[in-house]
Amino acid sequence: MTWCLSIHADYRCRHAGACCRTPWEVPVEADVYRRLRDVDGGGRFVATGNMVHVGRDADGVCLFLDRAAHRCAIHRDHGPGLLPVACRMFPRVFLHDARGGFISLSHYCPTAAALLFEDGPVAIVPASSTLVDVGELDGLDARQAWPPLLRPDVLMDLDAYGRWEQLVIGLLGSAADPRRALDQVDAATQRITQWSPGETPLVDAVIRAFAQGDEAASTVDDDALVRLVRRAASDPSGRKALTHMPGAIGRWLAARAFACWIAYQGRGLRTIVLYLRACLAVLAAELAQNGGRVDRASAIEAIRRADLLLLHQADSAALAASLDRLANQP
Repeated sequence: MTWCLSIHADYRCRHAGACCRTPWEVPVEADVYRRLRDVDGGGRFVATGNMVHVGRDADGVCLFLDRAAHRCAIHRDHGPGLLPVACRMFPRVFLHDARGGFISLSHYCPTAAALLFEDGPVAIVPASSTLVDVGELDGLDARQAWPPLLRPDVLMDLDAYGRWEQLVIGLLGSAADPRRALDQVDAATQRITQWSPGETPLVDAVIRAFAQGDEAASTVDDDALVRLVRRAASDPSGRKALTHMPGAIGRWLAARAFACWIAYQGRGLRTIVLYLRACLAVLAAELAQNGGRVDRASAIEAIRRADLLLLHQADSAALAASLDRLANQP
């Protein structure tokens, strides 16, 4: 079974073209290149060493984009089966573990970002055909990996991790104040990480910790978290703006908590919580660039920039390692 968040269940490509207009490198798999070269002649590709990438014009726009129709010529003429994997999967963020498949979305896609502003509860639901029917789902494959760590020296079981993830998403997705909700997640997680085998079952400890509802302020400065994320991307004011659209921002945080690669790349629940704090800090920094505007359009652009950095430019494994050091420092 493949699962998604309820806020993403109705996602369908609306051909906004943002992915086609962003000058990132899109690698083309060898079999896809050979098939497209046979029908297209290969003139819209660029070879660099042993790699082939989709070509772009002087504006950084993909050469396969039909600008008038806002449509990908490959998708239009040959169907999704001939798309490079990066194009076929976007904006999907896929995690596969022993429980099944999990799809979140990158809100760098304007269509995905707009879904955050639709009211309603956030829940984990079966993924719709529009999310999964894009061929083989590619992402982080953790099916043979150990479950996420509770702390550096203790593994979780998947039932307990699944319940933690569910409670985090429920709290963030319904938050009237995202920063306060994240403080509540932090406090509950700190209690959970004190658990030891032989006591109550871990899943019961998770449920009990979230029921207490108290808060724990971060000991890490927001600006330090923003710098940490930017360092992982090879490449602070705004906190008040977070309070103007708490529903959309809470739902965005829930999406970053769901299908989270950091759970398998990091070394404990505290690392995931610190990642969520980093996400919120990055968004606050992006909102600050809007000159104080907090309307829906400017918020969407800030969310898009945040996900571009967090999901597409930052190396998630390097980011997890840096967050581990912060989370587990004395």
